[in-house]
Amino acid sequence: MTLFNHIMGLFCTLFALAVTVSSYPTTINISAEEFMHLDKIKVRRDGSTSNHTESTDTVCGPCTPYYHYTKVGDGNPHQNFVITQKGGSLVACDTSSTSTGTGFATTLGWSLSLGVNSDFDSAGFSVSSSETYSVTNTFTCNGVSAEGGDICVLFYQAVTAFTVDVKEVLECPCGGGGTSDRGTAVVYAPNANQIGSIAGRGINVISHGVQQCVGDSDRTIDYYCGPPGGPDWWNGKGEGPWIADYVNSRQPAGCGIPIEANSYYD
Repeated sequence: MTLFNHIMGLFCTLFALAVTVSSYPTTINISAEEFMHLDKIKVRRDGSTSNHTESTDTVCGPCTPYYHYTKVGDGNPHQNFVITQKGGSLVACDTSSTSTGTGFATTLGWSLSLGVNSDFDSAGFSVSSSETYSVTNTFTCNGVSAEGGDICVLFYQAVTAFTVDVKEVLECPCGGGGTSDRGTAVVYAPNANQIGSIAGRGINVISHGVQQCVGDSDRTIDYYCGPPGGPDWWNGKGEGPWIADYVNSRQPAGCGIPIEANSYYD
């Protein structure tokens, strides 16, 4: 059997299956070669193709919404954190040498996936499509054991947040659709090379009012309260949301700091 016959056989089989759940035609009056070079086609119920939208018997797929994001000005970039408690890392501190941490990792990507305006590509900021942070060292209970507490692994992933305008574009195979303004939003991208990011030990010492570890599954806290600037803000500084430069430069100055964003020592 020729390749053409294989393609046509598969093509007709797919449409024969489709007809069991819809009123789509079982055959389409178009060659396999023509079909293979088309992104999409409009088909009348008699199987003939149509290049017009006014026909009432044209079979069309549903409309699909897409979201387009465009920076407001320069995007007003700020340094923020996404803090993740890694599931499976919570341990009770029975002894000071009890440990946790080895073998855990988490990947952070853009907080949006569709329709990023090309302006982001030329923004001049060192951000990535995704960053994976792995724990290769071990965190021990140490003095937390004397308090009858727990420890867990917390990832502090530094991101650059942007302010964007959002438009919803409704695309319909047979025409129609339109564009709707959805207002502004804050989106973030992980800093390239994990600049500003760090992994650390979260602790629970309830008697001291400290509870950074909750449950034993992945849990994420967005900390949108940091200094203005792109990833280069971190040049010459440390890492983590608890360093003095970060805390003292956060905007607005009085915004709350989640307990998970603090570093506690024995």
